[in-house]
Amino acid sequence: MSLLTVKKVILAGLDPLATYGLKTNVDADNLADQPILLVAATEGFSPGDLIKINRGGAREEERIIDTIQAGESLTMTQNLTYAHTQAQADDVEIYTLNYVVPTAVAGGDHFVNSGRVFIHVKNGGAVDLAVQINTQTPCNQGVDDDADITAIHAGEERMIGPFRKDRFNDANGMCYVICDVQTDILIAAIEVP
Repeated sequence: MSLLTVKKVILAGLDPLATYGLKTNVDADNLADQPILLVAATEGFSPGDLIKINRGGAREEERIIDTIQAGESLTMTQNLTYAHTQAQADDVEIYTLNYVVPTAVAGGDHFVNSGRVFIHVKNGGAVDLAVQINTQTPCNQGVDDDADITAIHAGEERMIGPFRKDRFNDANGMCYVICDVQTDILIAAIEVP
């Protein structure tokens, strides 16, 4: 299984290809170091969407949408790095990674985990899929509670993570993923800044 990141390949020797979809633009002043991005339109955007702000520009950044305030703003899963102003009117675009994965590996797979990695799982099959992220260290209550996503329904996709390094990394900095179905699955590990 090939696991990819937005900026670099984590395991495979492949570069992710990107396509850009729905677009809006910044229509008010937004400060850096906070998660809210005021935009002209929110229709068509969804929580979990990967977006790129100011693609190719000096203030380019990639974020994942956490929540949406209809018609007003997008709230990200982490703070913005740069200020984006009304005068700059930066574009905000849905960013989709296109990657090819032949099949999931029966024994699972792994990726380098910086603590800022999400996995993007697309279930292209006809049956529900369970994804398990193995913990390496028990929680502070002494329980080894793997992060289970019990059902990613047929035709659905989901962002899962991030994964705390102290809980999910092995001695080599790897995080392990197991899918109970190994066909018609696309999976990428995406590291956010």
